[in-house]
Amino acid sequence: MSDSTGKALKVTGIGCLVAFGLLVLSLGGSYVFIRLGGDHSISTREAVEHAYPTTTEFVPPADGGFLPERMARFLIVRHKLFTSCDRWEQFRSAFVDMDSFEEEENVDAGDFFSTVGRAVKGMFGVSKHLNSYLVTRNETLLDQEMGMGEYTWLYVVIYHGWLGHPAERFFLAREDEPAVFADRALPEVHEMVARLCDSGGPDLPAFWQDELAALKADPRRVPFADGLPESITAQLEPYRIELENLFCPVICELDLTRTEREGIGYEHF
Repeated sequence: MSDSTGKALKVTGIGCLVAFGLLVLSLGGSYVFIRLGGDHSISTREAVEHAYPTTTEFVPPADGGFLPERMARFLIVRHKLFTSCDRWEQFRSAFVDMDSFEEEENVDAGDFFSTVGRAVKGMFGVSKHLNSYLVTRNETLLDQEMGMGEYTWLYVVIYHGWLGHPAERFFLAREDEPAVFADRALPEVHEMVARLCDSGGPDLPAFWQDELAALKADPRRVPFADGLPESITAQLEPYRIELENLFCPVICELDLTRTEREGIGYEHF
């Protein structure tokens, strides 16, 4: 195949992908399940926030909040959500493969259009499953009597602090939009530590004030990035393997995402 033919096929395929993508995101059946799914995502999140402390209200216990009864509930939520990890990996793979063709000069027509088809299918899949994933999270939190404040606290400290996993951007996130983790969830967790230090009294363990000072010095610091106190590590260590096995990097931002109405549509942030 000549270079010009390969490039022509690439342009044609990308044009089809864009057209189908716009259709998926704004018309027909996609509109139905984005619209209805967004409403359900919002209503279930609001139910959680009415019942339990939000991310702007939650105050961690002085012991960190990692006692067995709370960890059991957190693990139930993680098990419920992790079942879809492979599906999201497939969605991301389709988009990564599509992007890779932009770097190639000579493209096999069959491979290219197969990849375009996978990416279009992935668009349908993402629009269908994104809201259902958030609804599942919210409904499971309600079942486990856990609020988004506590869930975010446990998630960030365990996965990004103690276990040291980087916060991977959601694969469809735009570079020019705020990051779910770095620009919203992380500052909220910083404020949780500040609220605990403000309300903890003279018996609050000294490591909390030390950590708060470190967070103030570095707004991008993940809480306990230098290691958890031994008292908290001892609580978490029995769950290390299970927690590691339930982390899905490709949707770690989605785990903390909230949906809000934005004009006639929805914004996930």
